[in-house]
Amino acid sequence: MRHRMLWLALLSAGTVRAQSPVNFTIKGQLGPLSGPAKVYLRREGLFQGAITDSARVKDGAFVLRGTTPTPGRARLVLVLAGKRRRLLTGQADQLRLYLEPGTLTLSSPDSLTHAALVGGPLNTEYQALQRQLTPVQAPLDVLLAEYYATPPAQREATGVLRRLNTQQKLTEPVVKSLQTGFVQEHPRSLISLDVIQDLAGPIPTYEAVGPLFLNLDASVQNTPQGLAFAKQLLALKRVAVGATAPAFSLPTADGRTVALADYRGKYVLVDFWASWCGPCRRDNPNLVRSYRQFRPRNFEVVGISLDTAADRAKWLKAVQDDQLPWTQVWAPEGWNQGVAPLYNVRAIPQNFLLDPAGRIIATNLHGAELQSTLARVLPAAP
Repeated sequence: MRHRMLWLALLSAGTVRAQSPVNFTIKGQLGPLSGPAKVYLRREGLFQGAITDSARVKDGAFVLRGTTPTPGRARLVLVLAGKRRRLLTGQADQLRLYLEPGTLTLSSPDSLTHAALVGGPLNTEYQALQRQLTPVQAPLDVLLAEYYATPPAQREATGVLRRLNTQQKLTEPVVKSLQTGFVQEHPRSLISLDVIQDLAGPIPTYEAVGPLFLNLDASVQNTPQGLAFAKQLLALKRVAVGATAPAFSLPTADGRTVALADYRGKYVLVDFWASWCGPCRRDNPNLVRSYRQFRPRNFEVVGISLDTAADRAKWLKAVQDDQLPWTQVWAPEGWNQGVAPLYNVRAIPQNFLLDPAGRIIATNLHGAELQSTLARVLPAAP
């Protein structure tokens, strides 16, 4: 009951308190640079990567002053003259930090990436978390550097792809455990809210992040960032395991209308994909095998393409090239309208397994996990 009342309070307008702008100063001293340079500030969270402030670097030193409506996470990016494109591609030297009242100082003999930070409580907490995560992530970072340095055609032959995948499976659970522990130990910290969003990943589930968010202190939940995340959680709860899948009706390539209700009485995998999505295309052979193996056990698939109207021909060609035998429907609105936001789809491939009553019983099943789940939950073939 406490969680339900808190949930309703978070979504009421009365929970939003007027906040005074936060004044911040960032002072930095870097090692020698090979020419003129500027530092840029990219806001994260509510600002979604907006570039809002900049300062020139002279003899390795800079001072950047600004304001922010609320404390929050940002990236400081160093760009040499003539290399501004790297600011947009993410290839430039950069450092994540928190904008908070007062002065943040940083120093480094070479780059922002290796800078030592001294700041207020938010940056102090963030640095403490990073000291826990850095040694765990180091082996993965080494392999990532080797992966990107290896020509794409040689990545499989050199074994770097296999070693990277193996290390990722070892690293991710440890990182998630440390992040979860931090959130549980720091319920009053804005850092915890950002960590929860990191844990959510590109395809979040309510089960993974909802309980962590609801155990944060109300002072964090009531921030603008917290209220925005609460709305995201409501969308996630709509398509959480146990919920009835939202209804939809979409056209096929030949103009017929297919409704989710048409599949009532069957187990059905609602599969979001697109012709331009590499991971989707690589997963299609596994999905075809599963479909053919389990279709006799009351199983169907409905594919929902997020190809836009301009890519309709590419969608149809991908269906033919990948030999997808199940019903394909089209959401030409793409990401921003219609069925994709209804299912809170923000990255693909993404899928939802429904039982004969239309309830969601599993999400994001691929490869061996899809095979084992279907083998477990589907009835025996007649």
